[in-house]
Amino acid sequence: MLEKLEKMRKVVKYTFNLAIVIGLGTISVPFFSDHLSIPIWFPLNLTDNRILFWALAIWQSLSTLIGIPSIVLTETFPMILLYYVTGIIDQLSESIKNTTENKEESLIKLRNCIKIHQKITNVVSEISNIFGIVYWLQGFLSTLMICALFYTLAVVSWWNINFHFNFVLID
Repeated sequence: MLEKLEKMRKVVKYTFNLAIVIGLGTISVPFFSDHLSIPIWFPLNLTDNRILFWALAIWQSLSTLIGIPSIVLTETFPMILLYYVTGIIDQLSESIKNTTENKEESLIKLRNCIKIHQKITNVVSEISNIFGIVYWLQGFLSTLMICALFYTLAVVSWWNINFHFNFVLID
């Protein structure tokens, strides 16, 4: 179990560090070019107003540095919890396999295994109660966004208008 948890820790650490590198990469774009790191539509002219340009660049940089690691941690947290549960189930199955010939000792071990199994089902039920609705809602809203995107792509005539698909001012 410890090897699996170590692998899981390495994956989460690698993903988190990669998110930080991506966030730092987006910060550097305005310094090396006259463009924002994330192209957006804005009602005012950003090339003439440098204060507004740098305010938006700082806002994008901070939101990227805070947002990307937050998303990574939010997505991996339930996975880590379920990884612990599977590790405990593996330990439980090993203790069931290692029962002895002595009936009294085997009954005591079996009772302990049943108690551990009941605790595992309670933990899994709690995880499901906490994260089930959230992930269902996330999947539902993602499906709606994909449907809206495909509908928009099907309706918009690409050769007649300059098409910009904006979600929260992001191209």
